[in-house]
Amino acid sequence: SRSESGRKERRSIMHRSAIAIPGEKEQTAMMRDASSASPSGSSAALNAEGAGGQSPPNNSGQQPATCANCTKKMSAPDPDLPRPPKDDNDLSEGHGRTRNLMEFIGGATVPMDAPVCKECADSLQTGMSKQLEMLESDCLSYDQLIKDLSSRYSNVNVAEYRTKIEKLKRDEQDLTAELRALILEEEKVDRELSAEKRALEQTSAQEEELWARLRDYHSYMIKNDQDVREMNMEIRYIDSQLRMLTRTSVLSLAFPIDVFQSSANSLPIGCINGFRLGRLPDVQIDWPEINAAWGQALLLLDILMKRVHCELPGVEFVTLHSSSSIRVTRAGGVKEYPLYASGSWKPFGNKNMDSGAVIFMEALALLCNTVSEQMKAEAGGVPVEWPHRIRGDRLIDADMEYTVKMQFSAEERWTHAMYALLLNLKWAAAMINVEN
Repeated sequence: SRSESGRKERRSIMHRSAIAIPGEKEQTAMMRDASSASPSGSSAALNAEGAGGQSPPNNSGQQPATCANCTKKMSAPDPDLPRPPKDDNDLSEGHGRTRNLMEFIGGATVPMDAPVCKECADSLQTGMSKQLEMLESDCLSYDQLIKDLSSRYSNVNVAEYRTKIEKLKRDEQDLTAELRALILEEEKVDRELSAEKRALEQTSAQEEELWARLRDYHSYMIKNDQDVREMNMEIRYIDSQLRMLTRTSVLSLAFPIDVFQSSANSLPIGCINGFRLGRLPDVQIDWPEINAAWGQALLLLDILMKRVHCELPGVEFVTLHSSSSIRVTRAGGVKEYPLYASGSWKPFGNKNMDSGAVIFMEALALLCNTVSEQMKAEAGGVPVEWPHRIRGDRLIDADMEYTVKMQFSAEERWTHAMYALLLNLKWAAAMINVEN
């Protein structure tokens, strides 16, 4: 029964699609138009049959027929061929309808009922044969598939599968509803994501602005840090210079006192500001240099006594470099004692400077005592040890006394006395500087 029904279905398919199988679309349209509108074709013949019930008489002047497919003119049909009687149920143009070309050709008994040329008829036949073969092959495949499925699922519980299908449908509905909910939620999330993206763009713009400001501040901070470092270096340099200056004695710089020796075995000669104060047999020093050394020593002594606020009553120092002197005011008047000399060295020296040198020693002794008392008070009673003790016009060195007078003195002893005098003067300047 399935094979019979398959064959019927194939025939119906072939019958319905016969007009479009062979040839091209234009030829199919022409066949459809020819089958419905050709005045010399089967429609005319059918109309003629419907009118008289018999075929029209043939005469020699009849026009040749036209192909219903390609509209090619054909030879006139043989009038002697028999024509079947018209069927009352036939649908023709007289009834307002046109039959299918396949039905039209299949229902014709003589060529005049189907005016189709041989080429179109052969093409139609070839196409129908190919389609028939294809349909038969498909039917065989379908029959075989049906058999395989029937044998494979012969014991299938249809009710159970229907229940599963219903359950799957319900699951599908639930999943569809869930999908709709998820779609709505996705749209909501997309809107939130868009808002977050806009906020992120704004935040990114603010971040770029803040980074730009940070770079500006960082460069400004680096510049300030460099400036601070330069200022700190300047401060450290100034501080070091200040410490050096505070440790530096102005008096020592203004009145440097050192020693001059012509040879390693010779006696030392005291110098102040480069002027030598002394004379040896092998080191001949003239009066101008000695006078200048006395003038520098007197100026330093005057400054130191003013620093410690001590003075000899009635004594005034007249500092005039190489012509310095000491002016003494007594009851008998004012007398000036020079600290410079000139002339010959024979006998040794010049006794005119001796009185001035003795007064100089009195002032130096007063200075040393004043500094000793001040330093002793600050040091908690510890006495100050001077390089050379002073006794009147003499300086004591290793229990030896050296006078500052040139009269009745040797060159070496007087030179040593001058060296001891300058050394005590240097110590006094150093102590006063420390105290201050």
